[in-house]
Amino acid sequence: MKCVPRAFLLTLLTFWHILSLSCHSQTYWSFSPSPGLFVSMFWIAYFLSPRFCHKFVGYLEEEAVKTYTHCIESLDKGELKMWENTKAPQIAVCYWRLPGDAMMRDVLLAIRADEGHHREVNHTLGSMRPSETNPFSWSMTSHHQYT
Repeated sequence: MKCVPRAFLLTLLTFWHILSLSCHSQTYWSFSPSPGLFVSMFWIAYFLSPRFCHKFVGYLEEEAVKTYTHCIESLDKGELKMWENTKAPQIAVCYWRLPGDAMMRDVLLAIRADEGHHREVNHTLGSMRPSETNPFSWSMTSHHQYT
């Protein structure tokens, strides 16, 4: 299987039936103008103050880390029966380079690590002045090959 950049989203979509609370929540997000409105407003905010937006996203990522930590703890306590014996989807195994026998807990750990990294990147970018060099630009281009 070829790994794709949107593996995080595709992994969660694999488990959408578990993640959704009801048919109403699926319908709401499918037809609500809220996501489009948020993206439009965020784009304007980013144009006006990129630092603010990076800090905002950094705080969102902090909450995501807390949420995934809570999910992992709940899974370990046996409170998430639907994920106890759920194998990791192949796309997650490929993207996060998990072992072939990886379980959902391994996926949650990998996602939480990604969210933690995103938190650090966004807080760093939110603290920088426009004249400063992006400290992540070298590391990002040196580890990835774009063809």
